[in-house]
Amino acid sequence: MRLRLRVRLPSVPIEPRAARAAPRPSSRPKGAKGVAVERAPAPTTVVLARTRGSSRDGRRTTLACWPRKRHNAEQKDRGKRLLQDCSRLFQEKTDVQLQLDNARKVFKKECVDMRKENDEAKVQAKTAREQTDAVKRDFEKFKVYMDGKVEQAEKRAKEAKSEK
Repeated sequence: MRLRLRVRLPSVPIEPRAARAAPRPSSRPKGAKGVAVERAPAPTTVVLARTRGSSRDGRRTTLACWPRKRHNAEQKDRGKRLLQDCSRLFQEKTDVQLQLDNARKVFKKECVDMRKENDEAKVQAKTAREQTDAVKRDFEKFKVYMDGKVEQAEKRAKEAKSEK
């Protein structure tokens, strides 16, 4: 059983590309202000409704555009090839995704290792700097101490000369 339905579809202009690129005029119909202008009805497309069995048994109604597509062996073979290509490409995609995930894991591990090494190097540099600063402070103290000893020795020498 076939039913004919009329469906309103939005009008789609089928014009050359240059005409489509041009700016559209105002959608308001031309006419004097306050004067009613009749618009043309929206275009309709005929769609066939097919039902399996009678429409009374509550089965599903399907819509089919006219003209019907013809399915032959060539189209079926093409569909099978496309399906095989899709499954092959999907498999390749999953393989590449796994490789990418593994590479990310390795990279992340290397980054963590490099951070640890960098932190260790910073700690070692800090310790070396502290040791160097301590040695410098000790040397300055020793210099002051030795300067005091030299001054005392000079004073004693002067005193010894003055006593003679």
